[in-house]
Amino acid sequence: MSPRNSSSISHVTEDQFFQDFDPMNCGRITVSQFRRGLDRVGINAIDRLYLSEPEIDMILQVYRDPNDSSRMCWKTFEDDIDQGMQGHMSVR
Repeated sequence: MSPRNSSSISHVTEDQFFQDFDPMNCGRITVSQFRRGLDRVGINAIDRLYLSEPEIDMILQVYRDPNDSSRMCWKTFEDDIDQGMQGHMSVR
């Protein structure tokens, strides 16, 4: 993922694109909801987030719930993006 995409995806935590799909706040949503959340990041980001299908598949592999393959761990994804951006910003 390029730095430009990382910058765009950092907006995930600001607007909580995945939270709408998780009213019980359990940290897990369906695969289709996760994909829609990624799409919402791209639509609402200042810099449009472009992910290829192989990049999306890789994200889906990494953040799939190990106990339920029909669910995605969106909070873990969001936390990892937050930590990555904090590290990126501290380098500057």
